Amino acid sequence: MLHIKFKSSVIAYASYCQLDPFGRPLAGIIVFCPEHLKEEEYQHSHVVQVSLHELLHALGFSRNLFSRWIDCDLYDTGDICSSRSRVANTDENGQFRIYTPTVMRKMGEHLGGGSVGAPLENKDFPHSASSHWEARVLQGSTLTASLSPPHLTHLDIITLAAFKDMGWYGVNTNIIDQLVWGKGAGHSFGLPTKCNDTSTGFFCTGSEIGCHHLHLDKGVCSTDSFLEGCRIYKPLSSGGECWLPQKERAQEEIYDQNSRCFFSNLTKEGAHQTKVKGRCYLHRCMAPNSFQVKVQGSEWTDCPPGEWIQVAGFGGFLHCPLGRLCMGFNHLLLPVSTGSSPLVSTAAVKEETEFISGPKLNVQVVIAQSMKGSPEETMQLKEEVLVVIAQKAGIRRCLLQGTPRTDLVFSIFITAVGSEDCPGRNLDTPSHLALLKLACSGTPSIMYNSSKFSTVLIRILDYSCPTLNPNVDTNTYLTWACLGALFPIIFILMLAWKRHKKQSLIVHDIYQSQVVDEDILTQQKGTTWWCCMA
Repeated sequence: MLHIKFKSSVIAYASYCQLDPFGRPLAGIIVFCPEHLKEEEYQHSHVVQVSLHELLHALGFSRNLFSRWIDCDLYDTGDICSSRSRVANTDENGQFRIYTPTVMRKMGEHLGGGSVGAPLENKDFPHSASSHWEARVLQGSTLTASLSPPHLTHLDIITLAAFKDMGWYGVNTNIIDQLVWGKGAGHSFGLPTKCNDTSTGFFCTGSEIGCHHLHLDKGVCSTDSFLEGCRIYKPLSSGGECWLPQKERAQEEIYDQNSRCFFSNLTKEGAHQTKVKGRCYLHRCMAPNSFQVKVQGSEWTDCPPGEWIQVAGFGGFLHCPLGRLCMGFNHLLLPVSTGSSPLVSTAAVKEETEFISGPKLNVQVVIAQSMKGSPEETMQLKEEVLVVIAQKAGIRRCLLQGTPRTDLVFSIFITAVGSEDCPGRNLDTPSHLALLKLACSGTPSIMYNSSKFSTVLIRILDYSCPTLNPNVDTNTYLTWACLGALFPIIFILMLAWKRHKKQSLIVHDIYQSQVVDEDILTQQKGTTWWCCMA
């Protein structure tokens, strides 16, 4: 029996209880300390984050289960799964790493090519493998020993690769890699002897206020025991969230859901020059890794990634981060609100005359972060939903409108044909058809990470088909008529098949509870959450 010394800072602990003959965890337990579930202290997004961390340990990412991982790469060809050779081993620097095929490939791709093992945390475990990723190399992963706030932490591609190599699960590793830390920095990235090199933009020196590497928050250059002397920009405990509207702010700064942190020493012309530090300004995405920036009182200014720019009416400079903004991550890509997009060709700017009215989607929104239901919060949530649906459908945000039916249910529809500033047609697909395609694509929900509401799930409840213009050709009309006739038939067939399966199949799914290997403790320290091995 595992004995754990309780401390007031412990959030939760867990362990697996039973394994199947192949070493896979079958059952486990997770215990939340009640003092952290009280109303005055409870933070839903943090509890969700801690739960995910613990669950991943329980499902197999535990130093006590590494020896049980199996190789099932040839299972589909009829071969049985076999035991893996040693999963974790030391490198030339004595650092334990996981050396399994998918992990090595994905880690190499992340760092810029080749193949390399993924390093495990060596604090407290210098002579054995740890159950966490090395914080110097994989900041932002949900499986590091110290967790940043939820909006800065992700279920990363390296962790998913590890679960694929366990041999027990089917894992989709073909996702957009949201792990920004260390991307393209080379195989030596994160070594204690290399972290004084600030040229990559990840590590820092001194103790000045700068920008967290995701540029959502301001950060202070600091270190902790997991970083072994390396310094990084950690998010400020409060007041540094550029994406969170604030009443009190510096004269040229803008705190808004579309704001990000930029290194800058901009001041009004003629004012005393200041030091370069992290400041909050508006940004909007024009294309992948292409964006504009807006300072309080300025016009939108192009911001070439990797360059220092000047802003009309201001002295000093502003740095445009390279490979950090508008990269297609689940941080919301922002719409191009006014002005013609440089991506739209002249041929694409034509009025849409196929339909008098477009499809209407009714969507239900499920949010992890509770909200008060104020009109301001409802409008902010609606705007986020419109941005995500526009991105998913491949149309411009300015073509969409939304009407709240309740705080968490919205009707989404296409606006009028378009305007000079917001052309009504995409390069390839008319916006009405693109929105209808999204509704009919079979995708029941869309999930994204929100800076304000944590994880957000958009469920498409129903939709209305467009009303056809009499000028539409007969073939188009027949196509829609056939599709309309097929939908109820398909639904009936699916319902019949579902009933057949329910009657004829024996359900033998095993409940897989959360576990942490025998040693996971999760505790809070300021805005950083610590998950330590006992």
